[in-house]
Amino acid sequence: MNNSNDQNSAGATVTIRYLVMCGKPTSDGLAYPFEYSEQAPLSLCNRLPSSGPDPDPDATGQFITSIVDRHNAEILTSRPWLCQVCDRPAGELLHSAIARLSPGLGATAEYVPFIWDTVVPICRSGGDCDRTASEWAEAFGKEGMPTLQLGVKVCERCGKVTGVKQCSGCKVLA
Repeated sequence: MNNSNDQNSAGATVTIRYLVMCGKPTSDGLAYPFEYSEQAPLSLCNRLPSSGPDPDPDATGQFITSIVDRHNAEILTSRPWLCQVCDRPAGELLHSAIARLSPGLGATAEYVPFIWDTVVPICRSGGDCDRTASEWAEAFGKEGMPTLQLGVKVCERCGKVTGVKQCSGCKVLA
């Protein structure tokens, strides 16, 4: 039996890393790392190195959303978090995930696909704390991790990337 056919068959997966930094993503902030090993559909990770968009952006968004959902409660309950903006007890986590599921140009054979998630504890969705935390996470993604290109908006509820609008009911991963 041909191995390449097995790898491309439906249901084939590859191990990825889900890397989380939870806290205040600013120069004066403190953050706590979390790392998980996950299985991703091979169809989302097997494209050739290029600077083009990931295959099937909606499927990628839905996969990211499932990973975030799977670990959100564990991270939130791992310690008594305070809202990083107002210092009230945190009731939610704002996620800003960036997927690098396929190797980029110049990647070595040792490249391991990953999702990087900048997570900010906040008191509640919507309002000033949510907006400020979102701005911090986006700035960190642009300035702190320049090799990770931002721009894809993903609905945290359904994982869609097309037609996504930011509002308090449809949080956005940037």
